[in-house]
Amino acid sequence: MICLDSSVVVKIILDEEQSDLARSLYDALLLNRTTIIAPPLLPIEMTNVFRKRTRLQNGLSIGEAGALLDLVLSLPITIQNPPGLHRRALVLANALGLPATYDAHYLALAEFMACEFWTADLRLARQTRDRLPFVRWLGDHAMPTG
Repeated sequence: MICLDSSVVVKIILDEEQSDLARSLYDALLLNRTTIIAPPLLPIEMTNVFRKRTRLQNGLSIGEAGALLDLVLSLPITIQNPPGLHRRALVLANALGLPATYDAHYLALAEFMACEFWTADLRLARQTRDRLPFVRWLGDHAMPTG
């Protein structure tokens, strides 16, 4: 089992810096039949990402944004909302000095489920991985050779 945040999922869907790493990680998870989880926040964050992309000059059309959202919603990512998730996210955000609880929901879920948490957010990884050893930064993913 592994928890992915929206910064990784967006790179699986859109062509961005580190998309190759995100897709390699995702492909490896699928190949190994690893269960991918996320908190209920993931679809909301992804909807917001696509909405923001419609507002850019030469950005996505609303139709393209909707199609990308449908793609995200079809991915084999299991949304988990265990009892106590929100309270633990609040406590973690406070303990780690995070400005908001969004990222802390992913951290709390990975902690509850005793699994790795992967993020493309280097700031978040640096701020948390000394205290939370299950935090992984996408940039550290080893691409397969060959």
